[in-house]
Amino acid sequence: MIKSYARVTRVEKIQVSGKEIISIDFTGCKSEQMIVIFNQAKVLVSKNENCLVLTNFERSYITASFLHHVEKEILEIKHLIKKDAFIGMSFPQRMILMAFKLFLGRREFLPFDSRQDAIAYLNKMRSGYLSWIIENESFNAFDLI
Repeated sequence: MIKSYARVTRVEKIQVSGKEIISIDFTGCKSEQMIVIFNQAKVLVSKNENCLVLTNFERSYITASFLHHVEKEILEIKHLIKKDAFIGMSFPQRMILMAFKLFLGRREFLPFDSRQDAIAYLNKMRSGYLSWIIENESFNAFDLI
């Protein structure tokens, strides 16, 4: 049985500099909650095209059950996501993201140290993430993988 965690809005559309961004907030969630939130985000993404997504993983853990669920479900919507910026990720979570990027064949999924940097990346008009990284001197060799 899947519980509903509607107490706090964890998936919402936000407007930043005239651009619509889908915000997904996993802050402090356990695996079961994260799966419910991911499913809500999947529904919202599936109703849009060329989505910009901001995903927050502060104080949360990426468990095997959550990762397996995402691996199965994201294949249906990955083509709808133009860019995904991740914040609040620990070093092990960034390593998981690197592997996940390889699995999906997507380079537009990047971790950032701050919400401000993540939103700046999402708002950047150019599709090339490498030029954004170089222009903003946020270069990290792990971002290239």
